[in-house]
Amino acid sequence: MAIKGFFGLIARLLCLAHNLSQIFFWGYELFLIFNIWADKGEVITNVMEYPEVFENLKRIQLLQFFDVLFGILGVTKTNPAISLLQIAARNFVVLTVFEFNLKANYAFIAIIPWCIAELVRYPYYTFADLGITGFPGNLFKFLRMNMFLILYPIGVIGECLTTWESWDILVEERPYRLEMPNIYNFAFDPIYFHGAFFVICPLGMLFIYSTLLAARSKYMSGSTKKKVKSD
Repeated sequence: MAIKGFFGLIARLLCLAHNLSQIFFWGYELFLIFNIWADKGEVITNVMEYPEVFENLKRIQLLQFFDVLFGILGVTKTNPAISLLQIAARNFVVLTVFEFNLKANYAFIAIIPWCIAELVRYPYYTFADLGITGFPGNLFKFLRMNMFLILYPIGVIGECLTTWESWDILVEERPYRLEMPNIYNFAFDPIYFHGAFFVICPLGMLFIYSTLLAARSKYMSGSTKKKVKSD
């Protein structure tokens, strides 16, 4: 389903505004972290203890659900299912792990790769939506098709390490736990999801990774053909 006409134009403008806001807030997140490090004169691992860092991270992660909506509406070529998988996993980590262990020492291992990856992905989306295929659009496309090779595994390692480091807190706090009896007649204990996360997260990463590898292979093959023709 693709929105056309006047409403299609409005949807594309909203998508552009969303992409630009993501670029700004991810850049701001990276700035906050490096500014803290510069002020302290050393690498501070527990960056979540600084309220502005965590609040900004929550904001941009929740806003990313618009990616799924734009994909469903046909405004972008984003695969809604893959996008939802990635965004839901990140929000799960931010809202049910980071928020309950702001002193986590491994969180920055996930956050910095997120920042760098998104500061490549959203400019790439922006230039693609604007139809800018030359420089700098082709530069961000090249970065998009290659930087995930390093950034995605590091990000997943950071997510899993932070969840593992926070395990005792999660077992004690049981965030968002719903016990019986209640008006919903339904029980929910998130600790099982935290346990399953150590399996689901790597499997999800492999799925997204393989999808991006296929896209990269297609991109590199196209680039090679263009180079051969130019020669």
